[in-house]
Amino acid sequence: MPHIIQFHHPIRKDDYTVHQVASGTMLSHWLNECLPASGSLQATCNFNVLDDFDYLIGDTDVISIRPVLGFEVGWAIWAALAVSVAASVYMFTQMPDVGANADAQQASSVYNYNGQGNKPKLDNPVPVQYGRMPHYPDIIAPNWWEYVNNEQYYYQTFSKGIGRFQFHEHYIGETPLSQFHEHYIGETPLSQFDDIEVRVYQPGETVDHFPHIVWTSKEVGSADGQGGLTLEGVTEDWVAESSSQKAKFKVQNVELWSQYTRGFSRENRRVVWERDAWPWKKGQHVVIEHTTDTTLIFEGNLTFHDMGDDGDTDSPQVLPDQIENPLGWGMLFVGQRIIITGAGVNSGTYTVAAILADGKRIEVSNDSGDGVTTFEPMNGVFCRVSEATTNDGTYVCWDDEGMLLLVDSDTLEVVENWPGFTEMDTETATLTVLEKDMEAQWVGDFLSVPADSEAQDIGVDFVFPRGIGSMNNNGNVDNRTVDWELRYRQAGTTHAYGKIKFTITGNDSTPYRVTFWLSDTINFVPGRYEIGCRRLTTVTQSTRVFDEVQWMGLKSVVQRQYVNPEETIITLKIKATNALSQQANQQYWNDSTRILPVRQGDGSYVNLPTRSIADAVIDACRDQVYGAALTDDAIDLDTLLAYRSKWASREDTCDGLFDQPTAFWDALSKLLQTGRSYPRIDFGCVSLWRDEPREVLCKPYSPVNMTPDSFSADIRLVEDDDYDGIEVEWFNPESRKSETLLCTIPGQAGYNPKPLKVPFITNAGQAKREGLFHAAVQAYRRTNIDFTTDLDGWESNYGDVVPVAHDALCWGASGQVIEKLSADDGNQYLQLSGLLEWEAGKPHYLVFNKGNAGIHGPYRVESTNVPDIVILVDKPTEPVYAVGETGQKPSEYMFGPADRMYKKCILMRVNQKSEFEVGCLAVEDDPRVDAYA
Repeated sequence: MPHIIQFHHPIRKDDYTVHQVASGTMLSHWLNECLPASGSLQATCNFNVLDDFDYLIGDTDVISIRPVLGFEVGWAIWAALAVSVAASVYMFTQMPDVGANADAQQASSVYNYNGQGNKPKLDNPVPVQYGRMPHYPDIIAPNWWEYVNNEQYYYQTFSKGIGRFQFHEHYIGETPLSQFHEHYIGETPLSQFDDIEVRVYQPGETVDHFPHIVWTSKEVGSADGQGGLTLEGVTEDWVAESSSQKAKFKVQNVELWSQYTRGFSRENRRVVWERDAWPWKKGQHVVIEHTTDTTLIFEGNLTFHDMGDDGDTDSPQVLPDQIENPLGWGMLFVGQRIIITGAGVNSGTYTVAAILADGKRIEVSNDSGDGVTTFEPMNGVFCRVSEATTNDGTYVCWDDEGMLLLVDSDTLEVVENWPGFTEMDTETATLTVLEKDMEAQWVGDFLSVPADSEAQDIGVDFVFPRGIGSMNNNGNVDNRTVDWELRYRQAGTTHAYGKIKFTITGNDSTPYRVTFWLSDTINFVPGRYEIGCRRLTTVTQSTRVFDEVQWMGLKSVVQRQYVNPEETIITLKIKATNALSQQANQQYWNDSTRILPVRQGDGSYVNLPTRSIADAVIDACRDQVYGAALTDDAIDLDTLLAYRSKWASREDTCDGLFDQPTAFWDALSKLLQTGRSYPRIDFGCVSLWRDEPREVLCKPYSPVNMTPDSFSADIRLVEDDDYDGIEVEWFNPESRKSETLLCTIPGQAGYNPKPLKVPFITNAGQAKREGLFHAAVQAYRRTNIDFTTDLDGWESNYGDVVPVAHDALCWGASGQVIEKLSADDGNQYLQLSGLLEWEAGKPHYLVFNKGNAGIHGPYRVESTNVPDIVILVDKPTEPVYAVGETGQKPSEYMFGPADRMYKKCILMRVNQKSEFEVGCLAVEDDPRVDAYA
C-alpha cells in the first residue's frame, strides 16, 4: 500500500508522520483535505521531485512532503513595517505615489551611495543590522515643523530597524554630534545637543517625544515651511465715504458736487459748485442712504440667526433667517424698506417681509423680493437701522465714472429690470463703500486632515517676513499692531463658524514667526475641520510700514503616541539654523552596533553588542520576526561556537545590513561569507563548513564505490582570458561607500581580476585576506571531478574534504580486501583485489574506508613475492574485514606512497540523480592554497 511521509520541519529528519493512502489518490486532493493550511510545500515521489501536486499515487509509491526551506517569505529576512491604524494615514497621504505597475523596491540607503539619505520606504523591508554599521534610518512618520519663540523646529521620526542597538555617535551630514551629555527619562536615552534633541526608544517603549503623526496640508504651505499664502487685507487708499456736498441722480448715473472758493481776480473771489471725481472703481459696491431726510429707526444691539432648514430629510427647505431686536420691532411695518449698517457682512438694504408674533424677530427680503437665508450668525452686534427712501439702496459701480446698477445687498447680484434712479439733487445723501467690500476676503477654507482621519489638535503657522513695526522720521521703529482672524467648523457641514482673533504688536524689522495651536485657545474637540484665515488690519502700501503676514502652514495632530514592539525608534527635534536647515531633512545617520542574544557557555543567552559572525548566524536562525524561527536543536551550535573563538582570534567580523528582501539561505551565505564559510544542513541542523586546511578526512571514494564509468575530470588549463586576480568590493564605514581592493598572488598580473563582493566585511585587512585566499583558489584549484555513487553518497555532505583514488588520473590504487592471512612468522598478510605498483625506495601505505567517519590508517605495508598480497606492518586501530566475513562489508582500501594514495578533494555538490544514485561534484584541493588561509 502506498503511503505519504509528512515531515513537519524543513530540515529535521526525525520529526515526521506517516499516512497510509489508497492507490489512485490524487496528491493535490489529499493535501487540500488533510493539510489545508500547510503553506508552501515540496514533494518527492520515490526520491524524484514532483513539479506539481497533480499526481496520481501508484501502488508502490512513497511520497515525501516537507515545508520549503530558504526561498519563501516565511523563511526570508524580511520584517513588515508595523504601524498603528492612525499611522497608516501617513502612508497614503504623505508617501510618494507608486503606480500600480511600478516596482516599489527602493535602492539601499547604505550600499547605494547615491541613495544614501533618510526616505520613507513603503513596501520595503524594515532593516535588519548585524555588527557595527553607519546607517541612514528610514522615515516612518511625516517630517513636520513649528515656530517656537520665533525659532523654527523640525520634528523627525525614524525606524532604526529590528532589535536593540548600542549607539556610538549621531550625525547630521558630516557633522558628528559628539558634544552631547546623555541622561534618561525612564528607560529612554535623551541626547541633548546645542540645537538638536535626539531620543532613542527601545522596542516596546512609548514614543512620546512629540506627536507621532502630524499631517501637514500641501495647500497652505510647503512641507519644509518655505512658502505660504499672503493674507491680503483692505488697502488704506480705498475711499470709504464720499466727502462731496451734493449728489445728482440721473437715470443710472450719480454725480458728486462740492463747493469751492475760486479767485477769478485779486478782488473777485467767489464760491462755486464743481463736480468731483468719482472716488470708487468698477466692481466696488456703494451704499446710498438719506437721499431725503429720514429718521433713524433703531440704534442698538441686534442678533442675526441662521435658521437652517425645516428638518425634512427627503426634501429639506431652507428657512428664512431672522433678525432679533431684544427691545422689540414695534416701530416697523411689513413692506417697509430699511438699511442696516454696522453688521459687517450682514449689512445692506432689505424689505421687512414678516414680523413674528413676539415682536422681537423679523424676516426680511432683498431687493429682488427673495427671502434672505444667508445671514452670518452674529450675537449682540451694535447696528443702526434707518428707513430707505427714494434712491436709498446698494449699488455696484458699473464703471469708474459713476454709473451704478442696483444689486441685492444679500447676494450682490444685479436686480433685473431696474428702471434707474429717481432723478433728483440732494445734499443729504451719504455714499459709502459696502461693509462687505471693506472686509478682507477669507483665504480658504482648507481641510485640516485627509479623508477618514481625525485631528486631535490643529496648528497654524504665520510668518511676518519683514517683521512688525513702522519706521518713523528718525529712523527708529515704532510699534504697530496687526490683527487677523481664523475660522473653523466641522468639514462638510453648514454649521456656524467658530472664530479666533489673533493680535501681535511689534517694533522690529527682523522676520517674525509664530505657531498657534487651537487647543491653547479653545476647548478643542477632535474632528475633521475646515480652516480659513483673513487679515483684519488695514493694509498700507507705505514702504516704511512692515506688517505683511503670510499663512505659512496648516497642520493637524493625527496620532500623539506610538509603540512598536519590535523596532528601535529614533526621534529628532532640530532647531533650524543656516548650517542645519540644508541637511536635516534627509541627512541624519548614526553609527551603532547591534545588540543580540549571545549564547553563553551554560546554554543561556545574554543581550550584548556584538560583531561576531557566529552570533549573527545564530540570531538569523532563531529570530521569530525576520529569521527562520528555528529551535536550538535545529542549529549546530557546537560548530558555530567553536568557530566564534577562531573568528575572534583572526579579528574577522560581520558588519552589514539587510535592507532588501533576502531569502534565509542567501542571508546565511552573506553572513558566513565574512568568515570564509558556507551554510549546509548536517543531520537536520543548520550548520556550516569553512574553507580552511583540514586534516580530518570524510568518506573516501574510489572506483570501488563509484558507479561504473561515472568518473570524469576537468582539468582547467591557463588560458589568455582567464581571471588573474581578485577585485574585492568591500564596504568602508569611514567613507560610507563600497571600495575595491585588487588582490593578486605571485604569477598574477591583475589585468583581468574576478570581481568578489563582500558587503558585510568592513575593514581592509579582512577584505585583503579574503581576496588573496580566493586568488589562490582561482590559481591552484583547477581540477574539477564528477562521479556517481549509490545511496551511500548521502553519507557525504557539501564542503566535506574527501580522499579520492582513481587510476584514470593515477590518484593511487584502490580495491577491496579479499582475504586476511596470519602466518607462522607473526606477520599479518592481506590479499587485495587491485593491481599494486610499487615505487622503489619509498614506503607504501594502506588506508581503509570507515564510511561516514572517514578513513582509518595509514598503515605501512610491504610487498611479497605474490603481486596481490602485502604484509601489514602496522597494527590497524579499526577492524579490517575480508570478503565473506559474516554480516560485514569487505573493507575498501587505498594504496600507494604517502603522497600518492589519494587526492584530497572538496565536495561542492551532493545531489540525488535517480532513485538509487547520488551525484557528487568536487574540486581537487591544493596545498599551495593553505599558505593564504
